[in-house]
Amino acid sequence: MHYEDYRREYTAGGLSRDMLNACPIKQFEQWLEQSVRAELEDPTAMVLSTIDAEGMPWQRIVLLKGLSRAALSSTPITAVTRPRP
Repeated sequence: MHYEDYRREYTAGGLSRDMLNACPIKQFEQWLEQSVRAELEDPTAMVLSTIDAEGMPWQRIVLLKGLSRAALSSTPITAVTRPRP
């Protein structure tokens, strides 16, 4: 098997600060709309990443349940890294 046969170049787009909405909530809504229009299977699924007190990263897959100026609310799906102590 030649893994390089599966590689794609991601040069069609790009992202720079001048392309971003000044309001992070509005920017998130734009990205969510793009995901819905692209007919992704789970457009509200995302990876939430944090670090613990030792600086170790921890990621989990969540589903968006709500969005407000105060916060995003989500439902955990599964942990995708080491189990939490």
